[in-house]
Amino acid sequence: MINNDKLSDDFLRGIEKIEELFLNVGFKKVAFFKKGFAFYVEFKNNYSLVKINFGPADYQLDFSICKSNRVFEFKDLLKVPKISEWIDENRYIQIDCRNIVEELIWIFKLVVFSFDEI
Repeated sequence: MINNDKLSDDFLRGIEKIEELFLNVGFKKVAFFKKGFAFYVEFKNNYSLVKINFGPADYQLDFSICKSNRVFEFKDLLKVPKISEWIDENRYIQIDCRNIVEELIWIFKLVVFSFDEI
């Protein structure tokens, strides 16, 4: 059984952490919604938008990058050779129990790396 209260608390802590990281690279949080058990967050700079979703049914993190009137999801980033290589070399490895804060930091690093490649 999924303990969604702990996962939600961890997600909110992680968003606070990556909000600071995104600010350091010129993005600001422009949207934050909670609907039921689901969360939706957007970070934006002058040219791009990063969307992060989290919630039922499987409580996985989902993100997309909107840049140059195109939307890139994880599956799209895997098609870019340098990004795919970065993912292989910097794969997120879960140790023991799930750490959503670390997952969000990994997504942040992937997003930042991807901007120069897409």
